[in-house]
Amino acid sequence: MKLAMAAVLVAACSFIGYCRVYALRARISALQAFETDIAQLGLMMEYQALPVGELADRLRGALPAAFWQAFRAGVAQGSAREAWRQALYAEAPYGLRASDMEQLCGFGAVLGQGGRAAQKNNVDYALSNIKRLRETLQLEQAKKGGLYGTLGLLSGLAAAILIW
Repeated sequence: MKLAMAAVLVAACSFIGYCRVYALRARISALQAFETDIAQLGLMMEYQALPVGELADRLRGALPAAFWQAFRAGVAQGSAREAWRQALYAEAPYGLRASDMEQLCGFGAVLGQGGRAAQKNNVDYALSNIKRLRETLQLEQAKKGGLYGTLGLLSGLAAAILIW
């Protein structure tokens, strides 16, 4: 019985540690997808004279198609700002935190407003913020990624020894 409980504790603690690593990877991946798609949308806005909704409909990027479909449907019903916010909260990829969502909402706040120069500045600003955050998270992953898994395993082993 003690052996089974010890094995379960080791497995559970290891699982928790590796879940933490996965959450960090998922957050980085989601930010990278937004970085890729916002860059593509920015290029499309710069070189094509189409409404934002149509540009989003033509975009086939790293984000799920459901995100861009929700955005397109929202633009058809109202402003690009509200459509961006609704799509972001309804169809965003897994792993983003509330602070990430608010930062991404900042991009949508001026989406579809102003001229091409203002749109380009907005895209550049959003991309620089996302890139900075993604690079910070990648450094954190490099430093702490293995630590979380190891700590989970070691805490499980310590708990198993205490039970034994």
